[in-house]
Amino acid sequence: SKSNKGIANIFAPYGNMSEETTKRSPGLTSMEGMICNANMVLTDALRPSIRGVPKGYFMTCAGICIMTTVQAGMIFSGSVGTGIFMRRNLDGSWSNPVAVGISGIGFGFVFGANVKDVIIFFPDDQSIETMFSRGVELSASTQVTAVVGREFEGAVGASGSGTSALISYAYSKGAFIGLSMQGAIVGPRTKANETFYGPGNSDPAKIIKGEIPFPTDKPTLIDDVKEKLDKCAKGISEKPSDANADAAKVDAAMKHAEEAAGVVNSMTEVQHVDIAAEASKEQGN
Repeated sequence: SKSNKGIANIFAPYGNMSEETTKRSPGLTSMEGMICNANMVLTDALRPSIRGVPKGYFMTCAGICIMTTVQAGMIFSGSVGTGIFMRRNLDGSWSNPVAVGISGIGFGFVFGANVKDVIIFFPDDQSIETMFSRGVELSASTQVTAVVGREFEGAVGASGSGTSALISYAYSKGAFIGLSMQGAIVGPRTKANETFYGPGNSDPAKIIKGEIPFPTDKPTLIDDVKEKLDKCAKGISEKPSDANADAAKVDAAMKHAEEAAGVVNSMTEVQHVDIAAEASKEQGN
């Protein structure tokens, strides 16, 4: 089984923000696009008009996945969404990103629940190693008390049974809400990592350790992502206009992300998907 012992989903509403969602990048298959999307997810998570993700989770997690689902566009075969994983280092800094994908759940589920984004907190090195080696599966085997609000300082990994628990928030129907994603599997995207870091440089363990250098010649928003993760860990909130002060930088990164996606999309493992159509097919079966 691919299940990781002690994994649980915790779902807490943020408050309605359906009119405020920041635009996501269509470049879901490129690392640059995944970084852009992670930046936008965190921009929304910092909004003062919503109840933020507990800062304690950002402060105590061993790592975090920030993913966006496909609505209509190019996606890796078998995946319903992509994003990045970043390790939280002992000094509180964040590692370079690893491209990851989410699979194991149908397009019908994503479409019906209107899932836009997923944030997953990893409690320890074991859960990270499991994800890197064979993919980690979300299950409902452990119950964790749901909490909301930026000021909550509880630690990731505290579950009713005393076992370590992954904690996930799903953005659905205008809010980060409680939504079971049992059976969803998260794992690294080898081709996306190699395309970004270079031939032979897809090992996620080496990426997060810094043994594979981050390409400085590619315009990304990774510094913005790290800054916003730090703000989330401090329980800070800010308006999107403050979070994305350099609009030109964001626009340039988005444009490059779409161009980079064009390269990845030429691969045989990438396909065009419209989740509404796919959901209809699944319903027909």
